Amino acid sequence: MSGFLALVFFRAKLLALLLLIAVVLGEQLSALTRVDHIATTYHRFAALLGARLNRPSRSIATRVYRGIIALMILEIPALGLAVSFHRGNAVWELIGILVMIALLGRGFGTHTLYARWNQAKAGALPLEVDNTLFNDGHGVLRHVIAQSAEHFSVRIIGGSFWFIIGGLPGMFAYLALALAASHYTGDDYRAFGWSAARLFRIMHSIPRCISSIVLVMAG
Repeated sequence: MSGFLALVFFRAKLLALLLLIAVVLGEQLSALTRVDHIATTYHRFAALLGARLNRPSRSIATRVYRGIIALMILEIPALGLAVSFHRGNAVWELIGILVMIALLGRGFGTHTLYARWNQAKAGALPLEVDNTLFNDGHGVLRHVIAQSAEHFSVRIIGGSFWFIIGGLPGMFAYLALALAASHYTGDDYRAFGWSAARLFRIMHSIPRCISSIVLVMAG
């Protein structure tokens, strides 16, 4: 137990440094290392997987089973990638740290938010964001704030929490689960997304409480 606690404290100290770097450089590093492109591709793959396996003609039990299979398909590559960074090789460990900074940077979105702020000051906010057309700039800002809060809760607080508990495998498994839960939602995915939604609700319970406290204090 003492060994685990020492490892947790070491990860927490490392995480504090990585978060500082991610706030400033993480978003650029994500684009430079193609992590952003890989994450976008993974999102598209998850959506395609759901469209292919979640057939309305199938029974509820079959769709639940297929949802579990889809979740495993998304989790296995993420866990495999995380484990590959723990080869005892300094180069691979450095790559793993860079990928982690890039992922945290995507959660902060510091430079994207700064650009939005400048657009808002100049009265030049685009009214179409994320394939949604808003009535005015206030609607755009509300959407950006809500989206940023969600990213902070999942990608920053949740990813950081599970990194401290389980290292990169814990963080990657959690983020893959969050991706599945975000895609397999709504009435059409009620059965297919059952396993992802329930498991994510459990794994996100503590990060959700932490992020709520932090956001309330910030407000």
